[in-house]
Amino acid sequence: MINLSDAQKQFGEKIILDRVNTTIDPSWRTGLIGVNGTGKTVFLRIIAGEEELDGGQISRPGELRLGYLPQEMTFDESMSPLKMVLQPFEHLINIDEKVEKLVEKHEGDQESAMKALEKIDELHTERSLHGGDSLEPRARKYLKGLGVPEQSWERSIVELSGGFRMRVVLARLLLMNPDLLLLDEPTNHLDMDSLFWLERFLQKFRGGVLAVSHDRGFLNRCMTHTLELERGGATIFRGNVKGYLEWKEQKNAADESRTRSLQSQIQQTERFIERFKAKSTKATQAKSKMKQLERLKEELPDTVRASRMVNFRLPEPTRCGSVPIKLESVTVGYGKDPVLKDLSVQITRGDKIAVIGPNGAGKSTFLKACAGQLEVSSGS
Repeated sequence: MINLSDAQKQFGEKIILDRVNTTIDPSWRTGLIGVNGTGKTVFLRIIAGEEELDGGQISRPGELRLGYLPQEMTFDESMSPLKMVLQPFEHLINIDEKVEKLVEKHEGDQESAMKALEKIDELHTERSLHGGDSLEPRARKYLKGLGVPEQSWERSIVELSGGFRMRVVLARLLLMNPDLLLLDEPTNHLDMDSLFWLERFLQKFRGGVLAVSHDRGFLNRCMTHTLELERGGATIFRGNVKGYLEWKEQKNAADESRTRSLQSQIQQTERFIERFKAKSTKATQAKSKMKQLERLKEELPDTVRASRMVNFRLPEPTRCGSVPIKLESVTVGYGKDPVLKDLSVQITRGDKIAVIGPNGAGKSTFLKACAGQLEVSSGS
């Protein structure tokens, strides 16, 4: 278990954790939620050991293997995507050559040879544990499943976009097969096919997951538990985000009802005290009521705060014709390279269309062409 005891974390006046006591089972698949600014990334970094608490303690099992996917990281330009995925297992690749060199190095020295044999045994054990013969095939499988272009696997990783680079890091973590995956916005740069692949992988993954994501559908489909950070506190719930929010709504309604009832009792008690505290015949009763008042105030639930909402209103547009956008044999792109070629689409007034496709298919280009922000090279 990962235990936080009286955990405290603060940045300036912003309180992230206020004496939090909670336990996370590393075998759970937990969705970490909370409004922006509540400290979800900081919480992940604390669990990963990348950030220290200001107060309190965190304890993790000594043998627990963590795999952490941050939102951003730097990359070594000498690394190819395939090499980066395999890097944690470099010492296990071509192990036969390493064994041969160890044997040659210590030949004739019995004591050194025994140590070399122990080292060889350790390497073989580790190789067996990680499925040494299947490391590279699995690395390729994960890169392909996450949609990293195959032609880029042996080239410098810096040639890839930021989104594809993070997919490479994710593939590396999956190959490492940790006990607990810590994922900070893993769906940010995934197209639909890659997202489905990741969801299927996580549903079969034998380890645990602690993931931050704004994709509620992803959390609902993949997570078994929910942890919400709110006002310096942490609430753990057995169930996905949908179940948690339903439970929270019911709890808030019950708390509001309880608050109204207690506030009514508090007002009545305060009126009684105010009316009779000066009368000697009622002094004992007034004193008793004062103690009752203290108890009632202690029973008040935490204030139920409405979620912060952004209020905005779109101006009423001028009514358009029945076919506001029509593309006929359109070719559009950047420079001499067309992204969309000979495309014909008709959009009717009132249509609500989802534009989907793999990364690089031209979704943004299509929208820019429709909006008139990108000139077409042919067609109309």
